[in-house]
Amino acid sequence: AQYFAPDGTLILEKRYAEGDIVAYRALGKDGVMGSWVAATPDMAIVAYYASGIKAYEEFFKNGLLEGFSREYYADGRLLSEYNYHQGEKNGPFLVNHPNGKVWQKGTYDAGSMQGIVEFFNPDGTRFRTETRRDGTMHGKSTLYKNSKPVKTLTYWSGTLID
Repeated sequence: AQYFAPDGTLILEKRYAEGDIVAYRALGKDGVMGSWVAATPDMAIVAYYASGIKAYEEFFKNGLLEGFSREYYADGRLLSEYNYHQGEKNGPFLVNHPNGKVWQKGTYDAGSMQGIVEFFNPDGTRFRTETRRDGTMHGKSTLYKNSKPVKTLTYWSGTLID
């Protein structure tokens, strides 16, 4: 698998066997793609932009993603942060616009989006909220203009009902 930074730069490659990561190589602080490294059960993978700024980081425990996984813009600002527990997304997540303001935030539970997910414009104003159950839209979804609600829709297991 190949991972690219928002600017299109290849920053990380991973090799898998039967669903498990077996090796990786990442772009180093010097802007050079490193050699292949054998995966270990407890490891950190960090990739950089050619400028030396961190582009990506994730951590493994017992061979599974554990803790935070972060991606950064080329200027060092946080692009996204997801939390993992035993290989599944679990806990709050955040995705930011290039200007550093929040674009999307919500919560995962056992690998699925749960509860309220909020979406924001680059100026920070809310433009949508969704209610998720097991990753599927379920409940109220509200559209906003100038951060004020203008329309509310209701979903049941992903199907619009109102």
